[in-house]
Amino acid sequence: MCGIAGVVSWRRPIADPERIVRHLADALAHRGPDGEGVWQSRSADVLLVHRRLAIIDPGPDGAQPMSTPDGRYCAVFNGEVYNYRELRRDLESRGEHFSTASDTEVLLRVIVRDGPRALARVRGMFAVACWDALDRSLVVARDRFGIKPLYLALAAHRITFASELAALRAAGLVDGRTSPAGVLGFLTWGSVIPPLTWQRGVETLAPGTWWRWRDGVSERGVFADARDAYRSERGPSQSDGDYRAKVGDAVRESVRAHLVADVPVGVFLSGGIDSGALVSAATSAGALRGLVGHTGWAGAGCTGAGCGA
Repeated sequence: MCGIAGVVSWRRPIADPERIVRHLADALAHRGPDGEGVWQSRSADVLLVHRRLAIIDPGPDGAQPMSTPDGRYCAVFNGEVYNYRELRRDLESRGEHFSTASDTEVLLRVIVRDGPRALARVRGMFAVACWDALDRSLVVARDRFGIKPLYLALAAHRITFASELAALRAAGLVDGRTSPAGVLGFLTWGSVIPPLTWQRGVETLAPGTWWRWRDGVSERGVFADARDAYRSERGPSQSDGDYRAKVGDAVRESVRAHLVADVPVGVFLSGGIDSGALVSAATSAGALRGLVGHTGWAGAGCTGAGCGA
């Protein structure tokens, strides 16, 4: 996992940006030990912060925040795009040129060229924020299953966001008051139901959605809805064996896609049915060379329940 954070102020420069950057980066350091990057606008009204866990294109070319060659767009991204090679080939066939081998640049170009609705073509887990310096707009988006977290604090003419609520608190970007609705949700359902959080004035971005702001005016949309899979029409009657075969194929294909990396990949093995199935699928794909102990081992990338935050 990586960590992203940012502040956009449309009416006035950000007060004490160096302090905010330091607190945000330090609070997210555990999410990305491989690098730290900061981008600040010339007028000091936009800050983008990134802590990196390097998985794809781990060298300096894949560092973030990442800008387009003309400097108009700048993005920070937490996650991984599994089909970035296919997306890149499509973009190149339409005249796009790339200077890195990273999935970050591909995701940035998808948003720039085709808009946030095109994220429906992206297969992966991600939370991304993209600043347009010419249009003076910010776009944020979150993957269709909400695997990657993104917290938003909205105020008049200012947006702040981060991968963790604790980072916003550490930087003094929220006041720390408890949300009564969030607490009530926890007491009722045993968890804080999105978009609520336990912090007043902070919400989570819904899975499969994007949100754009221009000078305090916003628009939002849905690029993917995971519930669509349950709304599709039923096919002809199938046996239990047919369903088991389909599930097995789906698991193997999903694991194969998750193994895209330029560094060693590991699996957390707890001994349960789910992690055992993932290890079996990864082994059949030739990705694992061995296991260490009952709890397994983890490389810089992983697959399995709980590893996507």
